[in-house]
Amino acid sequence: MTTITWANCQVTLGELAPWADNPRLSTKAQARRMLESWQRFGQVQTIAIGPAGQVYDGHQRLSALLTLYGKSYQVDARRSDRELTDEERRALVVTLHAGAVGAWDWDSLSGWEAGLLQEWGFDSDTLTNWQRDVGALGNLLASEEADSADAEPQIDRAAELQEIWQVKPGDVWRIGVHKLACGDCREPETWGRLLAGAKANGVFTSPPYAEQREEQYGGVPTAEYVEWWEAVQANIKANLAGDGSFFVNIKPHAEQAQRNLYVIDLVCSMVRRWAWLFVEEFCWLRTGIPQQVVNRFKNQFEPVYQFVNFDGFKFRPESVRHPSDSVPLALGPGAGDTNAARRQGKGGGAIQGNRIVQGLAYPGNVLDLRQNADALGHAAAFPVALPDFFIRAYSDVGDVWIDPFCGSGTTIVAAHNNKRIGMGIEQKPEYCAVVLERMATAFPGIEIERTADDGRR
Repeated sequence: MTTITWANCQVTLGELAPWADNPRLSTKAQARRMLESWQRFGQVQTIAIGPAGQVYDGHQRLSALLTLYGKSYQVDARRSDRELTDEERRALVVTLHAGAVGAWDWDSLSGWEAGLLQEWGFDSDTLTNWQRDVGALGNLLASEEADSADAEPQIDRAAELQEIWQVKPGDVWRIGVHKLACGDCREPETWGRLLAGAKANGVFTSPPYAEQREEQYGGVPTAEYVEWWEAVQANIKANLAGDGSFFVNIKPHAEQAQRNLYVIDLVCSMVRRWAWLFVEEFCWLRTGIPQQVVNRFKNQFEPVYQFVNFDGFKFRPESVRHPSDSVPLALGPGAGDTNAARRQGKGGGAIQGNRIVQGLAYPGNVLDLRQNADALGHAAAFPVALPDFFIRAYSDVGDVWIDPFCGSGTTIVAAHNNKRIGMGIEQKPEYCAVVLERMATAFPGIEIERTADDGRR
């Protein structure tokens, strides 16, 4: 084996060529810490390069320097006297970083020779430590989820609570960082009072179903539902950020031998008439109410439809991963790789046959939240876990989430538990009173006040 000689040099950042097959990854937090380190200490570690400026080691350092100083900045580097072969380049990066802080791109490594990886230091202990760390992260996520709070919505005391809170149409209430408007979400003025020019990063709601909730909201005939919905979607479209998602939970009722088609008409209208992008249909599993079987079985699921204005919507799948005993190592963040051999963990790579380990698994589009949500009191109540999933998976801390048919305030509770800002619109003052009481009970000490500029009619 020919010895490689390295010499100190200075090079302009724009002259360097990063390695497209680099298996080293860094998180946003790690990148931020590296930027802070460069700002405070300057260049401590050099960048290893080849004769033509190929980067062999130091990709994260290069990224940080480019962010801080741009392509014209000169840095210290160590240049090899000859170009490294593919095997030498791979051996160098694994030898330097095996066991170091960071993350490995399992998809990239799955195409590498297993024997050589072990020779360079990528042994079974590395995999064992990775599995242990992932398991610990799963326990941490589970403990954070356990810290979530809620209080039973006291729907049966709605009239009594309204006497206490004295909510009036047109009110806007501030609940800590959250807000609640008493009004009609089909009216743009209500959104204006609530958001005051801001934008929502996400919307989750369960609207009145056609010809349902007649006692609460009067009911909307199926033949008129799409026209009635036009004003709802228009206000959401006007007040949703470009990277936001709109989730709507709605299921058609059955009429004699068949399901009504108004929800299908609604979904088609969202795309064909109002130019929304229909991204996904989720299946929310729930405990069905026991009933006599006549011509259909009891209802045990409801759909949740996802719509967006643009295809650049936020998506944070890592935040909803769950501990699992069946995680295939060859899959992961790069599972969308177009290389079938790497994606499936085949082709003589380091990780063959989709080795199954303990770790964190991504969920599917079927959400198993089986509990009797109808027992929560409100005619359309859903568990906190339902909006909680979408809030975590499609937004960041500090983002704004709105439920335009707020009901008992479940979406606001989920937003609070996830350090987001929850906002709601509810037409009935007595249900607004239920939301205020629920938040006050669940989060003692939270400041609740009617805003001075409530715009009351």
